[in-house]
Amino acid sequence: MNLIRRYVDLEDARVLDIGCGIGTYVKKLDEVSGEAYGVDIDPARVHEGAQTRQSRRGTLSVAVSERLPFADASFDMVLLNEVIEHVKDDVATLREACRVLRPGGHVVIYAPNRLYPFETHGVYLGKRYVFGNIPFVNYLPDLLRGRLVPHARAYTTRGLRRIVAGLDA
Repeated sequence: MNLIRRYVDLEDARVLDIGCGIGTYVKKLDEVSGEAYGVDIDPARVHEGAQTRQSRRGTLSVAVSERLPFADASFDMVLLNEVIEHVKDDVATLREACRVLRPGGHVVIYAPNRLYPFETHGVYLGKRYVFGNIPFVNYLPDLLRGRLVPHARAYTTRGLRRIVAGLDA
């Protein structure tokens, strides 16, 4: 949260956490911003988070990242914390994040670094899943890495810049 606050003025801001799970970051954002909202694709996680949420304002909702249930220019900041690598369509997700972002707002993305020497999501070796920090998988060519880690992408700064190039924000 400190890193976000270093670059984004959250006071009185309306913020959205895409891929919020049970709303852990939404709760923290709610403490330091004007309003905090969260969306997640998993109804069970959203329900669990809603049961324990004691928000001042904002809600947790079930939604897919590629079709957010908010009007254009609704938020001052949109957070994607370790979620962009898991969504079905990362370009559509970022397009939606930009759509709901107010002019001058910020999209904050935390994502696996393709240059990090360990794959932290685990890998599939045949039909066997191996969890943990697996070394050097991220250095493999895309096709091979995609077979080992079909459930998560990894990004370089250049790759993320390529994705957001041309998106209106």
